[in-house]
Amino acid sequence: MLLTKQNSTLREKMDKSTLTSQNITLLYKPTRYTTGVVGNICSLYIAPLKDSYVLCNLNKNLDIQILDCAEVSQEIWYEIRFTSKTSVNNKGWILGKNIAILNNTVLQRSIN
Repeated sequence: MLLTKQNSTLREKMDKSTLTSQNITLLYKPTRYTTGVVGNICSLYIAPLKDSYVLCNLNKNLDIQILDCAEVSQEIWYEIRFTSKTSVNNKGWILGKNIAILNNTVLQRSIN
């Protein structure tokens, strides 16, 4: 019930005039990573689109769990989850360029 209410609230907040019927290709890709660290202050989006609703802003150095990876308009997006006190709006999409990924204990900037 809580998720239904949150979903309804988000839908009400969306500006329907900004939604378009353009064709969008979302190509899911396998991800080599399961965890990472936010490398830049960035927005957490509800969908892997720059004009989608922003759930919250993330601080640099936040530990994240990487759930999925997709390419949209030649940009890599990661679906992520992070720990929060309330578990509200703690899952969404960020651009890959905003993640410093831990891989074999070496900190790397995502360039995929």
